Amino acid sequence: VALILAIYCYKNLSYAKKFHGDLPAFANDGAWLSKILLSFILGGTTFAGACYLYAGSLAVGLFWSRLSSLVLLAICIWQAFKYGKSHLPARICPIFGVFLLLLTIFHP
Repeated sequence: VALILAIYCYKNLSYAKKFHGDLPAFANDGAWLSKILLSFILGGTTFAGACYLYAGSLAVGLFWSRLSSLVLLAICIWQAFKYGKSHLPARICPIFGVFLLLLTIFHP
C-alpha cells in the first residue's frame, strides 16, 4: 500500500522503468501506473487462488488462477499491440501469457 501511495504522490517511476523490461521506458506515465496497479491486483488474485488450492477448494482456486492468467494474457496482448513494433520484449510477452493460460486450463 505504501508503494502505491508513493507512486501516486511522487510520480517517480524511474525504479519501475528500470526493473520492468516488458514495457518500454518511453511509455507514458499512465501506462506505467496502470501496469503497476494491475500487477498488484493480479498478484492478489493469484495469491487468493493459491490459498484456495492449498485449503482444498479446487474449483474456487482454479477459478481465481484461471482468471489471473486470462487477465495477464489480456495485458500481454495489449502491450504487444501498443509497443510491439519497437520493443522486442513486448512482442514476446503474449507467448508467455498463452503458456501460463494453458498451464492453468489443463491443470490435472
